[in-house]
Amino acid sequence: MRVARVIAGAGGLAHLVAPELLVVPQDPFGPTIGLDPSTWALRILGLVAIVGAVVVGRLATVGRTLIFTSTILSIFFIAWEFRTPVLVLVVPLFVSSGLLVSPSATRAPSVESRRAAIGSIAIGGYLIWRMLAAYADRFTPTHDDSVATAPNWRPDWMWLGAVGPTSAVVTAGGLSAGSHLLSYWRANETPATLTAVANEYGVARFELADLQPDSGYVYRVYASGEDPSQDVVPFTTPPTGAHDVTIAFGSCASTGSNGAVFDAIRGMNPDVFVQLGDLHYGNLTSNRPADHITMLGRSLSTPAQSALYSSVPSAWIWDDHDFGPNNSDSTSPARDAALAAYRNAVPHWSVDPDVNKAINQAFTVGRVRIITSDTRSQRTASTMLGEAQEAWLIDELVESARTHALVVWAMPTPWNFPDIPGSDVWGGFPEERRRIANAIATAGISNLVMISGDWHLGAIDDGTNTAYADNDYPGFPLIHGAPLDRPGARTNDPYSHGVFSNAGQFGTVEVADDGGSSIDVTLCVHLWTGERLGEFTTRFDVADV
Repeated sequence: MRVARVIAGAGGLAHLVAPELLVVPQDPFGPTIGLDPSTWALRILGLVAIVGAVVVGRLATVGRTLIFTSTILSIFFIAWEFRTPVLVLVVPLFVSSGLLVSPSATRAPSVESRRAAIGSIAIGGYLIWRMLAAYADRFTPTHDDSVATAPNWRPDWMWLGAVGPTSAVVTAGGLSAGSHLLSYWRANETPATLTAVANEYGVARFELADLQPDSGYVYRVYASGEDPSQDVVPFTTPPTGAHDVTIAFGSCASTGSNGAVFDAIRGMNPDVFVQLGDLHYGNLTSNRPADHITMLGRSLSTPAQSALYSSVPSAWIWDDHDFGPNNSDSTSPARDAALAAYRNAVPHWSVDPDVNKAINQAFTVGRVRIITSDTRSQRTASTMLGEAQEAWLIDELVESARTHALVVWAMPTPWNFPDIPGSDVWGGFPEERRRIANAIATAGISNLVMISGDWHLGAIDDGTNTAYADNDYPGFPLIHGAPLDRPGARTNDPYSHGVFSNAGQFGTVEVADDGGSSIDVTLCVHLWTGERLGEFTTRFDVADV
């Protein structure tokens, strides 16, 4: 008995100390309850085991039940969330549990011992069932599956981005070492072929040039010397000059989602799809770029997302769960790996090549300028964007408002929120938000729209609740688009044109632009079924651009 108590206490202490001394190695491809709750679970189970070791001498049944239950739940958490070597933490608890019901504890297992074992198994099983049920509520599909079929392609995934009137970028992942080819052509034309070498992460990047504006193309990727007969992927280049523009956007989809919402987005044939974060819920702490790229591939390779991201030009800006753990910032152990993975795998527009810089970028579609902000990699306790990115953003907003008919600011983190320092939204950084709002007011910017994500809701505001400048300068229209495939939520914060808590939804900014002195802009929240949940239309006067 005494030996079993000492071993149980040592096992409990190991559970307490391990998360404090090191980053417990996470399994990047597990179901991922989330690193934070799982490491806290280890600490709690360690305490339970220590309490069991202390009381088992006097209250044998209670002590055994606590030790047995902590053992069962520890095995569950570690198998679910962490890499296999972490199971070494369970060994002392497992040995102690065996000793407590073996002849070395009592000459024959007592009735109390048997009851303790049965009871702890029942308690542990019930708690595991409740955890699995909670996991199912949060992470299983929220609406119907896609009708898309798995493509016949050589790569695991293909990603189309940075599409302009005469150029485009395609990245392809899951490739073997060596050279790979991308052939592309318009109808009745001879194919052109590009060659790229897969990098150390199995990703090849192809930069297409000399394309024709407002034209339909198809492409395929295959290995050098391989039979190229496989499915082709269509895409369309935009026209030059003024034209109607549709921007689709959304955020928050469980890892590997195959939801029909992605079919609905693709069916709208938008000029660009802006993914505003939580493309997956990997919650990675891994410092290996390969793990981050593989996690991206788990989502990009599903039939629904494969069909969308390979054929519709997209721009991705991460939020917390696809950058690092929940509410992650620049202190995330995954930061450097996430930044490297982005630059190696994403068909971005104009990300700074400096591996330590933010992944903010800006690009133009028609007379619309789209600006994306990185709210994670530079974030500290005192700033969301970092000094350099904030200065870049203000310069970009001011210049773009003067040279474009409309500026669309893509912001993963919710803007409308009371000043609450320390919160994960813009209310946690009130001075920084005020500086940006003052810069907008000083420049007299009046052709700005914000698209946002993260919160699991769709919502529209006409500018009534987005003003934060010192001089009461009017706010700008804002629309939330989420969740793509996560449970919906509600908020008590004000939005002038409604809040929609459905799952399987996304947003659009529809710009009617005939090249004249004004444009009409419609903000709309869509459901995966095709229903338009809410919309707001406004007109912007256009300067001589």
